[in-house]
Amino acid sequence: MKLIKKVLAVTLVLALTAFPVIASAATDAVDFEDGNFSAFYIKEGDGDPSLLSIVDFNGSKALFIDSQEKGIPKVVIDVPALVGPENLDKIRTVQLDLVVTQPDAAAVPWQGGAIGSNQGADAATWYQGTEWSLQDDNKGTSDVTTISTTFGDGFGFVNNTPAIYLFMNWGNSGSDMYVDNVKFLDVDGNAVPLVAAAETTATAETTATPKTGVVSFALLFGLGAAAMGTGSVVLKKKDK
Repeated sequence: MKLIKKVLAVTLVLALTAFPVIASAATDAVDFEDGNFSAFYIKEGDGDPSLLSIVDFNGSKALFIDSQEKGIPKVVIDVPALVGPENLDKIRTVQLDLVVTQPDAAAVPWQGGAIGSNQGADAATWYQGTEWSLQDDNKGTSDVTTISTTFGDGFGFVNNTPAIYLFMNWGNSGSDMYVDNVKFLDVDGNAVPLVAAAETTATAETTATPKTGVVSFALLFGLGAAAMGTGSVVLKKKDK
């Protein structure tokens, strides 16, 4: 009987672990923890040699904008690649966290620039967003500054177009920049889901859940039968 109980216990554990486990998205922001920055690139044609990479910074991953030759870094964000082309018109605000460092210096001089966006396929729809600036006279690494752009009525992204969001620094003085926690918010301030997060959740559900939506109990019954069969053999041996 002890053997039967042990086998049945194992059967129950295996059956429970066979039930579907639905994974949920861990973030509503682009935090670069997966090392992917394929939707971010330096604007071509402006002669800026800045380089992009993912580095460890302040205890997490961040997009490193390695300024070269004191150019004007212009970082383009491919918005449809992040939220999906059918969700562009849901975005009202774009946010990102920025830290600027001045290598081998005791202070960060004035840094600033503009944030713009191409609302659709036509360059004439260029929208000049909020200008930004920061400065730190006391240390060579600035505090985290959240830069936010809220689109006015009629200037939001247009669905199914190659919309972009452009961040630039006119005040580059050999400084480096770190970008993290890029968020897209709707008119109510809620995060617009990221495509990668949605796909990850959908994939996890598909993988963990059988097509019928019901976990097969063949394993349960099979192991249960094996347990009973084993018990019968043991009892017969005892009878002998």
